[in-house]
Amino acid sequence: MEKYILFTAVGTTDPISNYRDGAILHICRKYKPEKIYLFFSKEMATYHNLDNRYFASIEKLVNTYEGYQPQKYELVYENLTDVHKFDEFYNVFESQVLLIQKENPEHTILLNISSGTPAMKNALNLIATLNDDTIKAIQVRGPFEKSNPKKDDISKYDIQAEWECNEDNNEETFIDRTSIEKGLNLTARIKKEIILKHIGVYDYHAALEVAKDIRPSMNDTCFKLLKAACNRLLLNEEGVTDALRGTDIKLSSVKKVKDRIIIEYILWLQVKQKRKEYVDFIRGITPVVADLFENILKSKLAIKPLDFCVKKKVDDGNILYRVERSNLSLTEQGQEYLKVFDNSGYFRGGLNNSDLSSIHILALMEHYYKGESTSLLQTMREIRTVETKVRNLAAHEIVSITDDWIYKRCEHSSSQILKKIKKLTEFSGINIKDSIWDSYDEMNDIIASYLI
Repeated sequence: MEKYILFTAVGTTDPISNYRDGAILHICRKYKPEKIYLFFSKEMATYHNLDNRYFASIEKLVNTYEGYQPQKYELVYENLTDVHKFDEFYNVFESQVLLIQKENPEHTILLNISSGTPAMKNALNLIATLNDDTIKAIQVRGPFEKSNPKKDDISKYDIQAEWECNEDNNEETFIDRTSIEKGLNLTARIKKEIILKHIGVYDYHAALEVAKDIRPSMNDTCFKLLKAACNRLLLNEEGVTDALRGTDIKLSSVKKVKDRIIIEYILWLQVKQKRKEYVDFIRGITPVVADLFENILKSKLAIKPLDFCVKKKVDDGNILYRVERSNLSLTEQGQEYLKVFDNSGYFRGGLNNSDLSSIHILALMEHYYKGESTSLLQTMREIRTVETKVRNLAAHEIVSITDDWIYKRCEHSSSQILKKIKKLTEFSGINIKDSIWDSYDEMNDIIASYLI
């Protein structure tokens, strides 16, 4: 059951006028708020101090409902005398309302936009418009379908007589005159546009933070998709699965786990390239190039790392492959591989003991590969050149990297490098459709379709 808190200015037709509820009393009658905050300007505080008419009338209403005991608060701002000035009230109202919201996260805050001066009403209406759906503007129309006629002298007020003559106390003559303003939540609309801008540039973490601000206005599936997109960009497949639990949405069509890991990594590189985050892009190519080279070596020559490497575990539990002369010298096949490495020209003075890298695989491919595809070896050489002339420099020095900087050093732009990495994917035997490279844009389209 929804729980309510009422925040309201006090107007000249409150608490009862023309034999009917004023707006404050009418909202209390309809919504039975658990807490009631009455805001008094200097003028209205004088009437409040005369006879406590506002709280006294609310108390009479409360006594008609068994077990209903709301908390009542008065907020007196006698220094606010220019009741016609919007700016006089907006900041005060906003700070009070947001504090109440923070202290009562389980409640809906009702803002009465029918009591007080036009400046007060407009300020409260704007606050409701600029915040999420837990703050709602309530309009109470007059009993005559127009503005209530003003009393001649509201300083003279008979609480008991007004209550007894109030026709809204009679169930037969009572008419609910409240309505929730259905205007578009301006902040939600603006922030949804901001979310679209963020996902358009693949900044899913920023999009999610904005979405959190308007969570009640967000489609649940859209919120899950934003969480999934954040995890996807972190290459956290388990996080993606967890975020999309309860939906039938799949972000990747690649079924083989090993292939999917590689494809998702290349898509991550593609995002880095599109966002012009060239440092991350260049530094990030080596892991996937190593995996692709290994796959190519295996698929084209049936040679696996263990055929010429020593497998070692490192402190973090990962597996490290080492190419060592002593190990290669133990077998006839190993001696042949050692000869290939020594004669390749890639190792100055002959092979030195080192971790397995793309250069070892390139040396074996150039020696043994007899396939018809000359572009395979050419592509591998070009990617290796990128690693040598660009990646190693970017990884070990503090440099400002631009697309021009990359091109000047290896005669390939970032987009050309990415294209060649995708080409290596084909050579490695991973069978995918070209449309897979649009996967992030397709994901963005799905998110946008739920951003309503």
